[in-house]
Order: sequence, then structure tokens, then C-alpha cells
Amino acid sequence: MKSLTTTERGSVLVIVAAAMAVLIGFAALAVDGGYLYARHTRLQDVDDSMALAAAQQVVATSGKNEANKRKAAFDKAIDYAGKNQLVVGAKDDANYTAQLTYGSEKGQMTVSFPDGVKQVKVDLQLVANLYFARVLGKDSTPVN
Repeated sequence: MKSLTTTERGSVLVIVAAAMAVLIGFAALAVDGGYLYARHTRLQDVDDSMALAAAQQVVATSGKNEANKRKAAFDKAIDYAGKNQLVVGAKDDANYTAQLTYGSEKGQMTVSFPDGVKQVKVDLQLVANLYFARVLGKDSTPVN
């Protein structure tokens, strides 16, 4: 009878290890998912303010030269990026793109004009750092 009880020693350790992996997975989902949702919401707010400011600048720029209006809108979008704690790095005035940094996260801003200068579209993308998901092998993910 004694030999039957000794063969099951350590089974609790296996169950606890499996349960910890599941708990860390749920913690990663909750913490990192919440962080990514908050980061996405913040980027959307910044993106909207930049697009509105750029569109207003298109209207405020006198003349009919579309290149001047696009350049003015791009410069205004960059100005609003700075007002929203985004550090602007390298700019490409020809393609209306700029590299951005927000804390330790890096990304890119693209300003486009889908219908001439009748519309202004601003796209932001940051590569957000993850916390608990690092345990599962995922360090970062893009947020648009």
C-alpha cells in the first residue's frame, strides 16, 4: 500500500506550474491589453487633433498652390505632434512623413491628401512596449 502513495509525489508541483503559466497569460492579457487600449485611445486623440489642425492650416493658407498648402499642413501636424508630447525626429518633406518618439516608444507619422487638398489624413503608428507578455516572448507590438 505504501508504494502506491509514493508514486504520486510531485504531482501538485506540475499542476501549480501549469496553473501559473495560465495565470501569467491572463495577467499579460489584462495588463498589456489594457495598456494597448489606453495607448490606442491616446494616439487616436493625438491623431485627430493633428488632422484637424492640418486641415485648418490648409484652409488658412492663402493662394491656390497645393504644394504650399500641403507643406503648411504637414508643418502644422508636426507642430501639434510636439504639443502632444511626441518628439519629432527625421522628417521627409517630400513624402510628408516623420519619425516620432513617445517616451521609449518609436514610431512614424504620415500625412496624406487623398483628394487633393480637400482632405487631410494623418496616420500614426508607435511600437508599444509590453510588460507581462515578455514572459511569453513578446516584447512589443505596433499600435496604429
